[in-house]
Amino acid sequence: SVLPPNPGLPYSFGSLRVNSGASLTLQPGVIVKPLLTPDWSASLQVYGILNANGTAGSPVIFTSLKDDAVGGDSNNDGSTSSPAGNDWSGIQVNTGGAITLANTTVRYGGYLSWANLYLNGGSLSLSNSTVSNSGFDGVGGNGGNLSIQNSSISNNGLHGIGVASVTLDVQGSTVGSNGQKGIMVNPSGAVTVTNSTISGNGSNGLQTADVTALTVTGTTIISNTGYAAYLYFTNAPINIS
Repeated sequence: SVLPPNPGLPYSFGSLRVNSGASLTLQPGVIVKPLLTPDWSASLQVYGILNANGTAGSPVIFTSLKDDAVGGDSNNDGSTSSPAGNDWSGIQVNTGGAITLANTTVRYGGYLSWANLYLNGGSLSLSNSTVSNSGFDGVGGNGGNLSIQNSSISNNGLHGIGVASVTLDVQGSTVGSNGQKGIMVNPSGAVTVTNSTISGNGSNGLQTADVTALTVTGTTIISNTGYAAYLYFTNAPINIS
């Protein structure tokens, strides 16, 4: 299925699932505002393929129904309400699924200790995208493959990136002003951070525990409240340059 942009009338859902073998493609300019369900649990579950193909001038945006800055006053209350983290749950990729987001903004999710974007197996690829204002992690998960290129992960309630049992590749990205760690990786596969900036986070900039390998190259880690990097290893190669 393909969703074209619908100016002035965002798409909404309470609970949406992309099944195994199915695909959903969002064209440039699509705005999605999940419904304000009674328990704020609106989510998009991906077992198949989700592609959000924004452009620099016409991004795809996932945001709160209260967010009047894009797509108009969708909950028809004027300026009475304002968007905030936890307004919806988030987007989750599951085992066998794949999400590719290009020039896409995802914000104001994180309800029930979720994240704006969550890996439960499968693969998640971000490029030229923004993940912000989650009530919990910006990007979270347990299992899968995560690639982040030329993107911003900022102003999330807990960690910018908080994952375990993943392989992680971050390139040319900014991870900053998150409530706790910039990047928090519990036991996982290889972690690579290249030509990125990790700054202004509320605890350690980069924290790892028992990853199989760590490579940090050309990356600035500065002005975090805790350590620049807190690294725990049992036995793994480390390359920092």
